[in-house]
Amino acid sequence: IAAIVMLGKASEGTWIEFGLALLPILPPDEATKRGKLQQEWSGPDVGFSKKMRDIMKLVETRQELFKNVGSLANVRLDELRMVMIWSDSLRDARNVVHHKVEASIDATLEMVSTLFLAALSNLKILSRLTIAATRIGNGE
Repeated sequence: IAAIVMLGKASEGTWIEFGLALLPILPPDEATKRGKLQQEWSGPDVGFSKKMRDIMKLVETRQELFKNVGSLANVRLDELRMVMIWSDSLRDARNVVHHKVEASIDATLEMVSTLFLAALSNLKILSRLTIAATRIGNGE
């Protein structure tokens, strides 16, 4: 369980970094939206599940935004959706540490091993997307 908690925190942090890297790419007329999302995604008031869903919603509803980022990172939208499924499974397994919260799947050695085996490729995808978004946001 401790290993899942640590991996879950890594996943959360990587998703949040990706979301924050997308914000500078939003058009200048969306400064209010950018500020609101930055506050929500950076702060402790919004749970990770909502943050991840909001980041995916931004990516899916703003195809022009993801097209350049995904192309530069060599990541397709369906790959990012798979990362979200992995991250959500990880989040669910991690939630067993909270009082009176049960995971929908028991954190067996096999399940934990599977989540860890998938970690490197999934975190790399998020990292590549974050780097690409940062480069585009910096005008590169």
